[in-house]
Amino acid sequence: MIFVKSTLAGLAAVIIAALVIYGLGTGVPRILELMPSREGGIGVYSVGPFPMWPAVIVVLLIFFGGFYWSFRRAPRRR
Repeated sequence: MIFVKSTLAGLAAVIIAALVIYGLGTGVPRILELMPSREGGIGVYSVGPFPMWPAVIVVLLIFFGGFYWSFRRAPRRR
């Protein structure tokens, strides 16, 4: 049961991190759009296709962080 709870905590950590990143990704450009600018131009910059392995590593680190945190806090029956 500890492993199930820890796995759910890890998934919750990944979902919360994804929501925070999404919120920042949509909120910051909106705030910057509302601020007055003195410069002209659009300022769009493209870096090309994004490799997936760094995102996978970050997701795994977040998951295992939540899993470990929940696993260490779980009471153990003896």
